[in-house]
Amino acid sequence: MDRRALDSLFVGGNTVNEPTQQFLLKEFDQLREELLECIKESRLLERNALLASGAIWAWAIANKSQSVYQTLLLVPPLIVSLSGLRAWSLSKHIGHLAAYIQEVENAFALPTGLGWEHVFAKSTDYSKSASAIIFWLVLLAATLFAAVWYR
Repeated sequence: MDRRALDSLFVGGNTVNEPTQQFLLKEFDQLREELLECIKESRLLERNALLASGAIWAWAIANKSQSVYQTLLLVPPLIVSLSGLRAWSLSKHIGHLAAYIQEVENAFALPTGLGWEHVFAKSTDYSKSASAIIFWLVLLAATLFAAVWYR
């Protein structure tokens, strides 16, 4: 929905005054930007945890005779655990942002079917969140299994 369309909307049955309207538009832009950054960060966490674990394992396999080897095997599960917790935290934050945006959408008299958070809230496609959970659990299980098995 573009800004001109937002200009004609109502809040709580009353016309939105110009300062409130400008505030809501700026806030919406900022929240959208924050959501995009959180999503980007969660994808970077996945990539970096996988790359860091892989790099440590590559070094460990090449340098098995080093005395630090046994302790080093515990680092990938630690990295994955901490990164997974951060990703979970980001997911919760995204949920809070989405709930707030939905409240702002409620304040506007949007025609039925408009407002992304309303549409998204009705969605039954949980494949992205399920795939993220599966990714973290599989990566954690793999690093733990490898740490125990490869000793």
